[in-house]
Amino acid sequence: MGFPTESSKLESLIDAGIAIAAGLDLDTTLLRLVETGCRLTSARYGALGVLDEGGGHLARFVTHGVDDATRRAIGGAPTGRGILGVLIADARPLRLADLTTDPRSVGFPAHHPPMSSFLGVPVKAGGSVFGNLYLTEKAEGEFTDEDERLTNLLAAQAGVAIQNARLFASVREHAEALEHAMSDLSSVHEINEAILSGRPIENVLQLIAEQAQLSLRADVVLVGLIDPNRETIRFEAVSGETSRGVLGMTIPVAGSKAGAVMQAKRSVRVDDMGSDAQAYAPAVADLGIRSAAMSPMVYRDQAMGVVIAHRERPGDEFDDNDLHVLELFAARATLALGMARAVTGERERASAELALASAEQREEARRDTLRRVVEAQELERRRIARELHDDTGQSLATVLMGLRVAEQSTDPAEARATIADLRETVTGAIRDLRSLAVELRPTALDDFGLAAALERLVDTFARRTGLAIDLHVTGLDERLREEVETALYRIVQETLTNTAKHAGATRVSVIVRRVAARVVMVVEDDGRGFDPDGAGRGLGLVSIRERAELVGGNVRFESAPGQGVTVAVEVPV
Repeated sequence: MGFPTESSKLESLIDAGIAIAAGLDLDTTLLRLVETGCRLTSARYGALGVLDEGGGHLARFVTHGVDDATRRAIGGAPTGRGILGVLIADARPLRLADLTTDPRSVGFPAHHPPMSSFLGVPVKAGGSVFGNLYLTEKAEGEFTDEDERLTNLLAAQAGVAIQNARLFASVREHAEALEHAMSDLSSVHEINEAILSGRPIENVLQLIAEQAQLSLRADVVLVGLIDPNRETIRFEAVSGETSRGVLGMTIPVAGSKAGAVMQAKRSVRVDDMGSDAQAYAPAVADLGIRSAAMSPMVYRDQAMGVVIAHRERPGDEFDDNDLHVLELFAARATLALGMARAVTGERERASAELALASAEQREEARRDTLRRVVEAQELERRRIARELHDDTGQSLATVLMGLRVAEQSTDPAEARATIADLRETVTGAIRDLRSLAVELRPTALDDFGLAAALERLVDTFARRTGLAIDLHVTGLDERLREEVETALYRIVQETLTNTAKHAGATRVSVIVRRVAARVVMVVEDDGRGFDPDGAGRGLGLVSIRERAELVGGNVRFESAPGQGVTVAVEVPV
């Protein structure tokens, strides 16, 4: 067995993440993760045990390395005794040089292959333990710290897959969740777009609070983040008419219901906050709270904050379906915070690299860093496009199937009319989400090249904005380098977006022409124009300039107040 290189390890981890994002069958996804674990650690055998709902026994057992004949000879799958039971009782990583000599081992059944070296890690997600990932028989020696780290990453991905599968199963069991799903469609689109656009985190959290309030019909929704000392919770986003003065308020972690929810990493609902012994009395009195629903924001097994929804009216308490919806908004807030931290970390790392470079290498280092950041953005957009297209589309299709139940209403005509309207709404939502996926990373760009992708972009943009857009493309019969096609497509996309937002134009012309070893592109509009010297630092213009420079090209802006804008780009091919 060959030992994996660092590059192959990274590729394997990326492939595993793509398998989860692709929405494959759960058993298929788990098997792929087990196979990846064996490949990364040079283990001969691997298995993943999924706990039952009670968390005391193994309900599902996926294996790799044992052939079908041996599996039949062994008999039934294990239920969680011996070393496997140790991991169930104590959900922490366990490494053994020889599991057969451990006093907790109960031995193997007949026909079971011999196994000695052992590595087991818990499968977790959102603060819950869903099972364990086991690896045995390392090719040489014992399992290492690096093996444990990589296996933990795979186990986390398995936890996400299992958690998603159980969440989908739970949604199917709750008919009322259909109504919530319908009201949440527009907010999902807007929040995902805000996260992907790189807006300031405080703006994204505020949007989440506002959308959660609308979806839950709550009087107040608050998003609180824990301070670095983990002693207080500060409300960074609030929504609701009675929430004045709450923004920036802090409450203690110890002695508050929100703090208890974060420490327990579990969502709760309270029908009467006034009688709850854990409630923070000053906040309850100030806000006039009666019922509440709270969901923790957990990132990498650490509580980052809490999303809280309040209602003031007696008899209008939250139910379990409301709690599920709140958990979805908490998950989006967690995603936004995680991405913000990742971006911050990447910027700090890039800055450190630039600082270490010599004076002669600084410009090249800056270009290389920017290139890698843009490439990472493109890869992330592809992944998220697949997730929005496949995962959300499948969920909406499930909603459509579930609506058939409503046809059993006592008034068939009324029920069928309602279902027809809802089905049409859902179909439109699916179409909108798939359109977003196309905007993030158009398949036409990958499959057919720049000309086809630009035609699709121009047609979609013209229909959405009402702009009259003329497109002329010549000399692109042969495909350009991928990075050049991507850069030119994004430049046109950014330019059209700027035009629609700021120019007040009615007509736009886009000309792309290949001449020998270079591509010349000109985008013109008849809008109000601007002073290039005064607006040269705008983020849109900076993005266009940097994209051209990253592929060795250059860009020129020509404009004056009242005379439209011309963006001319020249890129070598």
